[in-house]
Amino acid sequence: MTPGELSFTLRKISALRDLCLRLPHLPTPVEIEHLRRFDALIVAPHTATENDIEPLVAGWQRFWRDGDPAAILAMVQALPSSLLSHDRRLETFRTAAHLAHWQRIQEAVWTCTACRDDQRVATKVRQRTGPPPLPIRLLVISLAPPFKHAHVQTLADSATNNPRDPLRLFLESTLARAWRETTDNGVALLHAVKCAITPDNDGFQNPPGDVVDTCAPRHLAREINALQPPVIATLGRQAYRAVIRAIEILPGFRRDPALRLTRPPAAAGPDAEGYEVCLREVRFRLFAGPSIRANRSKAESVIIQAARVAGVLGPEQANGGWGV
Repeated sequence: MTPGELSFTLRKISALRDLCLRLPHLPTPVEIEHLRRFDALIVAPHTATENDIEPLVAGWQRFWRDGDPAAILAMVQALPSSLLSHDRRLETFRTAAHLAHWQRIQEAVWTCTACRDDQRVATKVRQRTGPPPLPIRLLVISLAPPFKHAHVQTLADSATNNPRDPLRLFLESTLARAWRETTDNGVALLHAVKCAITPDNDGFQNPPGDVVDTCAPRHLAREINALQPPVIATLGRQAYRAVIRAIEILPGFRRDPALRLTRPPAAAGPDAEGYEVCLREVRFRLFAGPSIRANRSKAESVIIQAARVAGVLGPEQANGGWGV
């Protein structure tokens, strides 16, 4: 076959595939029966057993064709934790749904115009984080992406993509793991606000409270809900504020006197277990610390506390080390 003939054949195959994707899906009788059972599982996913794998596969295929990956993820959260491991198709749907849903969240960050007219917000420098590998065991939330001058919208440098980033070096040192090993072990990093903050006269880039209040409910709330981290550690007062503003809009939130907006619940000593936050769809233990610029040693202690509870300590800390 000549290169021209090969190219012609591939174009025909591609056109046929596009046509097939546009055709309506007609379920088989067996699939219809599976979907009847799946409709019952939507209401009570916690009742699913290994006998329901085929109905789940059929139902998630329907969700995927309908362009609703969030519906798959919502069921994943409610299914018995061991069920996905019984069938590779379920795990594949979960992974694909996570990637698609995360891409939508990050696209919303990239196109957001909420702070366009705020001179303190460098909206041309934005975080657009790649999907962290699941499952997440510890989510670290810092303040804002580092500032840099940009004339067009630019991806921010941060710990997730810059090997020399100070926060990345701090986490590698504190957890006694290289960055790739850290993320593979279930540690993820997000910023409280998604655009860089223009430095003030003293060089500080701490996000103002009203910027946090605008950004966190729009973006951080969706990220937390998507990742379902069992442990969250915040670094900086405004990072803690962002978590509170984010969870305020999630289903099941009730005002908790211990979760004051400007003063986190106390957690002292190496045996602290964090403050338990329980919502309808999200449940995690919260550790709040200062930024590494404000108090590096305290920030390190908080990260080690959170990592111990999350089970992601490196070998040095796991063998009894405690801070520097």
